[in-house]
Amino acid sequence: MRIPGKNAADHTTARTDIADFRDALLTFGSVARRTHNSPRHLRRGNPRTDDSHCLIGNSLQDSTLRIRAYRVGDRDAVIRLHQELQLYERAFRPSRAVGLEISRQQVDEYETMLNDEDEDAHLIVADAGDELIGFAFFLVEDELLEEPREQVYVQDLMVTANRRRSGTGTRIMQVIRELMAHRGIRKMDLQVLVGNEAAIEFYRAQGFEPAYLGLKSSLPDLGE
Repeated sequence: MRIPGKNAADHTTARTDIADFRDALLTFGSVARRTHNSPRHLRRGNPRTDDSHCLIGNSLQDSTLRIRAYRVGDRDAVIRLHQELQLYERAFRPSRAVGLEISRQQVDEYETMLNDEDEDAHLIVADAGDELIGFAFFLVEDELLEEPREQVYVQDLMVTANRRRSGTGTRIMQVIRELMAHRGIRKMDLQVLVGNEAAIEFYRAQGFEPAYLGLKSSLPDLGE
């Protein structure tokens, strides 16, 4: 999982209104199936894509920021944020593909998974009122070789450069934790690129510890 430029200073305190969360989860569980003009996401007891509901209680909102469900009109902003993420990661992994088309394809993949009945995928955004400043894409997975088997995997988490260390990343993570806790999911997994020390520091502040090491190797070119 990938979150650029974050550190422990982003670990600000923000209370969560559990009652509002519960009400939102119940409400969205009943209305999401009736939404036809936007991607279905935050399913199975999670919110739909319009502005009629927010994922967080008032205690976690302020006048400039709210964490809410992705909707169709957010597409261009999320593509822009994903482009920024790819460029940032290229400093740690030079093979990282960049460019508008790559990010469009990635957001296409997000939307495909959000609409796939066989996937338990979710996309939330950090809305500052006049712009989106961050997003997170995460999935609930059933891991055969793990106990407990059900866990949430955070594939991507991004906060734009000029809004880092503001508490936004912590708020996004808190929303993910609250949504999953209401479903009885207690395990969270993610990955960080080697060298991305700011992200590692941020996640350690969130309570994460190293769990495994991924290795990579190049294969010989056998072409003539």
